Amino acid sequence: MSEIVVTGERFIPESQDDELELEHMERYYTACRFVKGKVVLDAACGEGYGSYLLARTAKSVIGVDIDNRTIINAKEKYSDAENIQYIQGSVEKLDFIESQTVDVVISFETIEHVSEYIQLKFMSEIKRILKRDGLLIMSSPNKKEYTDRYHFHNHFHVHELYVEEFLDLLKTKFRNIRLYRQYLEVVCMIDKDENEETILYHKNKKRYQPEGKYVIAIASNADLPEQSLSMVSLHLREEYMPMLDELNYCRAEAIKCRNMVKQLETRLEDCMCQIDILKNERKLALEESERREKELEHRMDVINQICEEKADKENRLKLAEEELERRAAELVHRMDVINSLNEKVRILENDLKLSNEELDRRAAELEHRMDVINRLRK
Repeated sequence: MSEIVVTGERFIPESQDDELELEHMERYYTACRFVKGKVVLDAACGEGYGSYLLARTAKSVIGVDIDNRTIINAKEKYSDAENIQYIQGSVEKLDFIESQTVDVVISFETIEHVSEYIQLKFMSEIKRILKRDGLLIMSSPNKKEYTDRYHFHNHFHVHELYVEEFLDLLKTKFRNIRLYRQYLEVVCMIDKDENEETILYHKNKKRYQPEGKYVIAIASNADLPEQSLSMVSLHLREEYMPMLDELNYCRAEAIKCRNMVKQLETRLEDCMCQIDILKNERKLALEESERREKELEHRMDVINQICEEKADKENRLKLAEEELERRAAELVHRMDVINSLNEKVRILENDLKLSNEELDRRAAELEHRMDVINRLRK
């Protein structure tokens, strides 16, 4: 059998939570009175224990839950019940159930786990699958008592309802509605708002009007059945007075604890004030240290920058001196080349002069010979 992790989202009988067990068992044992020989839908069925209880008297039970792992576990755990079907599905779409085929729809602590939109879809599906004289038994946490009173938030709950909102939701599909309140006292009771003839003595005191931690409704478009609801106690062998003594002792201890807590809170406030002062002083010291550290870093940056600039200038000066020496050597070399070229030019000019003189001499000699030739021809 696969193991289900106890998260608080679903009730598991083996979870060792007596209060939760008392509340869930009372709801299902009460519902058993309405399902004898009936076709029943249990949505959402969780790990299947409630469907299993209903199946003892019902003709058949369909247990529906959105979590497939939970459904698999339910099939394995309650396989001995032949009149139960466990089906994985969502309450907003019960298309695997034909219209007007179900006598009783049970839905305990489910409506708050879905959005307002899905709540309306669920109600439409309930109306569709119920027979004309079918019955809905649905419970919902009373937001005023469950959440607001204790400033408690159940992160599994998506949209909780106040009693008036719960009634309005039921009225969208049903004409006849009766509300019962479920709350924990020495025993856990389910009773309706109207007084019954079975109550022999009733004091209507404002200081003691239990709102009910949960609201359980039965609704139908036919006449509502007259069923007296029961109570379940997990402490059958305990007597009232010892329990009351224990409660009084716990109350006294709680008062002592509250007083001690107040004293500790006062001391804590003083300590917190001292801590705040020390934190402030530490903060100022850290800020001063950071300021000086930043100032030192800035000065070091300036020094490093100056050193870098000095090294750069020295390097540039060295390069300039080397360049100057190179250029001076190059200038000397070029002057030597110029002087050498000038000497060559002088020599060439002298050679040219001699060549010109030789050319003039030869030209004069040529003219003389031409004159001689001309005379000889004559």
